Amino acid sequence: MKKIILLITLSIILLSCSKNGGGSYTITGVANGIADGSKVIIQKQGEDGNSNIGVDTVLVKAGKFEIKGKVDETTIHGITVETTNGMISVIVEKGDIKVEVDKDSVFKSKVSGTYNNEQFQKFYSGISKIQKSVQERKTKFQLDNKLVVEQAKKTNDTATITKLRKEYGKIQNDLANYSLNFIKENPKAYISLLLVQGLFNNPEFDFKDVKEKFDSLDSSLKQLKPAKKIQEVFDTVAATEIGKEAPAFKAKDTRGKEVSLNDSMGDKVTIVDFWASWCMPCRQENPNMVALYKEFHSKGLNIVGVSLDRDSKEWITAIAKDQLTWTQVSNLKQWEDPIAKQYNVNQIPATFVLDKDGKIVAKDLKGEELRKKVAELINKK
Repeated sequence: MKKIILLITLSIILLSCSKNGGGSYTITGVANGIADGSKVIIQKQGEDGNSNIGVDTVLVKAGKFEIKGKVDETTIHGITVETTNGMISVIVEKGDIKVEVDKDSVFKSKVSGTYNNEQFQKFYSGISKIQKSVQERKTKFQLDNKLVVEQAKKTNDTATITKLRKEYGKIQNDLANYSLNFIKENPKAYISLLLVQGLFNNPEFDFKDVKEKFDSLDSSLKQLKPAKKIQEVFDTVAATEIGKEAPAFKAKDTRGKEVSLNDSMGDKVTIVDFWASWCMPCRQENPNMVALYKEFHSKGLNIVGVSLDRDSKEWITAIAKDQLTWTQVSNLKQWEDPIAKQYNVNQIPATFVLDKDGKIVAKDLKGEELRKKVAELINKK
């Protein structure tokens, strides 16, 4: 259920680069309509990826401000201006950077002066136009199918829900196509590297295709920290591809007892099911998992539920309410769960189907598709 990111917006703190690497920079800002003495704060992203760390604070004087500094590697910082809402993303790299603050909406502010800032603005301008059209179509789709969705939920019609989700997802194609074309046409821009990184969040991404797009980027991008993180994802994804042996793991069950995947394997089939009490699509899928378990457990199926919960009480309550009688483990670390990272799980529900030898034979199947695959493996001679 984790968000799918194909659109990079100005409010996201990102990393970037240039051929020149680090060096001195000067940010010259125009802040018309902003009162003199208003604080302008520039921040960088913390190591945890969630917090922001202040880098410098300057004051507006005669409608202008100036920030000077040095960076070891080109990066994106966020600028906030007192009395305005939101954050302006600025690629901090060697050179002279210009910022025109829009006092009514910082997201309409303009950043220019260096290669990566120009490329970022180019991408953002194009994607914003497409996003408006996509949003209008998504709203219409939701209104047109509201009653159908409500009825499907009441009757637990997973086939209809799955069909509608796929149709809804197709509306995003214009955004995805624009991003893919931008990568192809701008292989030296760091925003292209971030777009490649964003492809991992698409549940239908093709590993080979993403790898090819990453390889097509300019070599100047490959030495940077974000590129190395992408390579780590490639390594993780490769380890959980169909045909590979499922990565081993251990975690505590609801009683605090350590349980391993190896000890929980079914005689013929094992499903590693990533879910959480707060994940509504997961909870909606649980009745199907219960029915599947009742039908095939005695024939050689076992399920290992890996919860991305943080609150143990909510986790245990959900297990009881949904009648999940199979092995359940959790590190209670939500998206920081080491098993989820090990399996490159970035949205839930997510399932991995293992054969009797512990090899991954299918991923992310639901409802009848999952049942057919389990039946096939159970009946395999």
